[in-house]
Amino acid sequence: MSEYDYLVHLIKCAIHNSQPDEKPDGLFFADIYRCSALHDVANIAFYSIQKLKKKPTEKLYKAWEQKCYNAVQRDIYQANARSKIVEAFANAGIRSLEIQGTKFKPLYPNTEYRTMSDIDFIVDKANFEKSNDVIRSLGYDCDVFYNLESVATGAHQITVEIHTSFFDDSSEYLPLFKSTDPFEYSSETGEGLCREADTDTFYLYSVCHFLKHFKGRGCGIRRVLDMYYLKKNFFNKVDTQYIESALEKSGYSQTVNDVFRLADAWFGDGNDSSDLNKIKQFIYTSGIHGNTLNKSKNMMEKAETQGGNAKFKYFKRLLFPPKRDKSVPALKYWTLRIASAVRSPAKRKAAITIIKQGLKKQRP
Repeated sequence: MSEYDYLVHLIKCAIHNSQPDEKPDGLFFADIYRCSALHDVANIAFYSIQKLKKKPTEKLYKAWEQKCYNAVQRDIYQANARSKIVEAFANAGIRSLEIQGTKFKPLYPNTEYRTMSDIDFIVDKANFEKSNDVIRSLGYDCDVFYNLESVATGAHQITVEIHTSFFDDSSEYLPLFKSTDPFEYSSETGEGLCREADTDTFYLYSVCHFLKHFKGRGCGIRRVLDMYYLKKNFFNKVDTQYIESALEKSGYSQTVNDVFRLADAWFGDGNDSSDLNKIKQFIYTSGIHGNTLNKSKNMMEKAETQGGNAKFKYFKRLLFPPKRDKSVPALKYWTLRIASAVRSPAKRKAAITIIKQGLKKQRP
């Protein structure tokens, strides 16, 4: 058993409120803590850690406990921030749609279990600029990208993202939906002008959002836990024929089935299987937001499956990925993109890493 295997066991026991097994010999609490922090599930694992007879050192136990307290505090801050934004949007005549973390939180045993990096809203494109003004009026610093989305930061390190669509215009996932208008299949929640997507749309979006990360930089244990709760709560409520047809069109149907099997093996009553080892190790090494090495591997694999000169296609997509907004002139788009990359040391480093991996991959 590895540190990650035991971590998954701790999480499963925490969400089901069961007694965890004691730490196996040969594993170290410091390594298990590091893995839990990397995947942003330390707070959940702590609920099992505190039930163990043999606990970590006092210093490590307190650090773990603090992760739990921080998650509770952040949950409260984010809930308050969300309520104020929804109210402010309604007062400004802006309807909004929530479809990510805030919709998953109620599926967990306690809302603080499901941590969020940010609070996401979708608004009508016609109200995009107005929504940014509203966010700024609440004291947030707001940066706009490609006239498509904005990222705002406020007090208590609260981050808010405003989107105008499920995915970018160039996304391979957007054509899978019944409508590209995120509001077409939605209904009122009774809270201001906030709306919620119908069950089919929410389910398909959640799966596609997982795939977007999994097939990009990779994603970690927490997102697999999301998939466990998604299927547990919604699979019997969706139009399975529509969902399965959409996933077949995406070409990732088998990947999704494997992820659900893994989620059930980890957190439900499913059986583990050796054929899941590859995807399991990929998730273990990804961490909560993935990494450039996994992104490089995924980009190369996708280029190879498309046939022809994989190396050329790989670098073409790396340097000139599809435009995110077809309404923005190409010259303006690429000027902004290159300028953004040049200003960001992190992006420069990531690009170099990906290029090195690509060259290594192509060596005979």
